[in-house]
Amino acid sequence: MLKMEARLLFADFGIVTEKYISRHAPGGRIKKADKAAISTIGDKDMGGNSNKGGHFGRKVLIVILALTLLAAGTAGYLYLRTLNLSKDPVKIVDNGPAPTVSPETPALDEIDGTPHDIDLDYEVDIIGSEDVPIYKKERIDPDVLNIMLVGTDLREGEEGNGRSDSCLLVSYNTKTGKISLVSFMRDVWISIPGVGFNRINAAYSYGGIGLLINTVNGNFGLDIQNYVLVNFEGFESIVDELGGVEVNLTKKEAQFINAGSSVKVEVRDGKQRLNGEQALLHSRNRKTGDGDFGRTRRQREVLMAIYSKVRTDLSPLKLPALLNNVFKHAKTNITPDAMLSLGLDILKSKDLVAVNSRIPFDNTWKYADKDGRSVISINLQRNREMLHDLIFED
Repeated sequence: MLKMEARLLFADFGIVTEKYISRHAPGGRIKKADKAAISTIGDKDMGGNSNKGGHFGRKVLIVILALTLLAAGTAGYLYLRTLNLSKDPVKIVDNGPAPTVSPETPALDEIDGTPHDIDLDYEVDIIGSEDVPIYKKERIDPDVLNIMLVGTDLREGEEGNGRSDSCLLVSYNTKTGKISLVSFMRDVWISIPGVGFNRINAAYSYGGIGLLINTVNGNFGLDIQNYVLVNFEGFESIVDELGGVEVNLTKKEAQFINAGSSVKVEVRDGKQRLNGEQALLHSRNRKTGDGDFGRTRRQREVLMAIYSKVRTDLSPLKLPALLNNVFKHAKTNITPDAMLSLGLDILKSKDLVAVNSRIPFDNTWKYADKDGRSVISINLQRNREMLHDLIFED
């Protein structure tokens, strides 16, 4: 199955593609989306551009790695099936309309300049929250698969949903071979069905992955039905199993790493090899003056460094340990067969191009004040249009 040039059937996703495994995927195409908020990454430039876009939450790095590892061989596939990651998935319901979202964002006072709390993370803890089902959506484009990747801080044995540390949309066009990775900045002020306006990451705390997906679908006109949830405890060991990753650092970033790491890096500008502890510190850094926008850039760089390392240097002898670290921290409603097909299709695309962006796009947002705390107020209609331009190539 893994070696033949077989037609890939994404039956679990409702997608059938005629692309063969051995065929090179053509590069992605950007039409009208704002290129100032987009970076395009191919095999020759896996480090990416250092713009503000791309909220690749540190826990989401594991998911991208997982999809890549699936294509490494039969052992990975069989191992995945034994883990039963899709046990007790969130239900998808189609009986009745999904809750509506408010049509307009309430007026908030704009904040001039940089907010005083730019380096702070505001969390939402909800006691007694219940999981909300995912409301069924008809596919917008049969060639485009959308998956929601969410990193949480819930540990084994704990109750409730925990908090969503990061939220990333992975959109894969099976016809063109383009992958669009779109992050949702956690402080975006948005309408949550049945709750009201709040930060977008609060949706997960109120109703789990179902409410988060319904919130994104309702506000941005999407058709997300599949998800992957990841707890981040195994990230350091994954990077260490790979022998570290190379990332470009500034002097300030190097100093930040050294303040918390048991092993120091050189305090200089330029590319350096980071171990698991250092890569985690770098991904979490929002303390060097550029807040969450800077952190998202660093997360993107670490993500692409991991992806590049897996594609070029993965040893089969390291596969069992990597799979163990990745999958014991993940839950999904995607079947092993469908996930394997997706991983194969992506990994075999030798000319793969990943387009990275974020919500909000450039020039569509402002910092605003809500009860003394800063939030990100967005032009929802403009962001919806630009997002569709990017992933559906409208």
